[in-house]
Amino acid sequence: MIPGDRADELGLTEEDGPGGFYIYNPETTTEQYTIADDCAITMIGGINSNESVEVPSKEEFIAVLQERGEENEKVPYSFVIEYGEITEISQQYVP
Repeated sequence: MIPGDRADELGLTEEDGPGGFYIYNPETTTEQYTIADDCAITMIGGINSNESVEVPSKEEFIAVLQERGEENEKVPYSFVIEYGEITEISQQYVP
């Protein structure tokens, strides 16, 4: 459950933060980058797992994202960008 007046102010429910927290970011900006052919990609291994597994290719990563569909909106990733190209992608564990 997300406790507090701020959660009430934003109209958040338990469904919005099943892990007990919610990342609020009212500003949205979009930037497009190329994913390097040799990009290192790690994702969380599975449901109820916090182990990272390496994704063998960017094509497989894209296939997983397409399979997850709207669920991706709730999954945080970190990126390493070098010279305008993504060289590392890591899915962040959310308890």
